[in-house]
Parts: sequence; C-alpha cells; structure tokens
Amino acid sequence: MIIDLNEVKQIDSLEVKYGEKSFMIPLGNHIPVKRIKALKTDDDIMKFLSQYMPKEVVDSLTLAQFSAIIRAWTEETKKVSGVTPGES
Repeated sequence: MIIDLNEVKQIDSLEVKYGEKSFMIPLGNHIPVKRIKALKTDDDIMKFLSQYMPKEVVDSLTLAQFSAIIRAWTEETKKVSGVTPGES
C-alpha cells in the first residue's frame, strides 16, 4: 500500500491507495466532533474505515498499514483544521 500525500490535492479527504484501487477517506474537519470522539478503540476506527473502504480491504490491513492510514489521516486533519482529532 502506498499513501502519497504529495499527490493529494484535496484538503477534505485522504486518498489511500491499496493495490490498483484508491479510496477517499474524509478528513476530520468534515466529520462531526461527536463521531470523532466515538473513535476510541481500533474496532471503532476499523468500522469508520469500513464506511469508505471495502470491509475485506480493512480486514486485511496489517498493523503497519492500519497505523500508516491513521497517522496520515491525523496529520492531514491537523494541517487543515489546526487541531489533532480527539483533542478536547
């Protein structure tokens, strides 16, 4: 899997490339705070990702891939909003 953040031009979503396919995950600045605060466990985050990526893709992610997605999503959300998701 490759996440090339240099090629992501839209500030409202993170493009995740997986094999030949790409998936767009909305950044936190477009998601209600209550919904972000509900993302407390890895299972919660996997359910969230499954709304934007096929469940079989989410279920096949390695820990390194899962962490890379979350890290990139958090960093990009902070860039556009100035806030780290989950901060109070």
